[in-house]
Amino acid sequence: MAYIVIKELTTSRNGMHDVTGEVREILKKSGVRNGTLTVEAEGPACGVLRLCGEAGADLVKQTRDLVPARVNFACQAPPEETAGLLKSALFGSSLSLIVKDGEILFGGKILFAEYDGPRDRRYAVCVQGEV
Repeated sequence: MAYIVIKELTTSRNGMHDVTGEVREILKKSGVRNGTLTVEAEGPACGVLRLCGEAGADLVKQTRDLVPARVNFACQAPPEETAGLLKSALFGSSLSLIVKDGEILFGGKILFAEYDGPRDRRYAVCVQGEV
């Protein structure tokens, strides 16, 4: 059984957006007790991560240092967008989680990461497993 929901959000420039509550609500509505849950960002220059505490703000700063926007990228997109594409490639655009007894097995926040923006974005949640 697969239960799939597509959600929309408007992001801020280089921001982390907590989607934990929405994802947990989708899991609850799916009725899946044991299985897997995948969250996938649509489009380039964004992704989905799991972090603890307020590490999202630290990650935004550190990724700017790691992959700064600059004009000498080989890609012809604007520098901030190109940096975002590279960040998405480094950190990934999806997150897979284990579901046990109707709950996400391990904790932490589920964050939608905007590496460019602001933009209207979409992400999909797919829950698969035993009902």
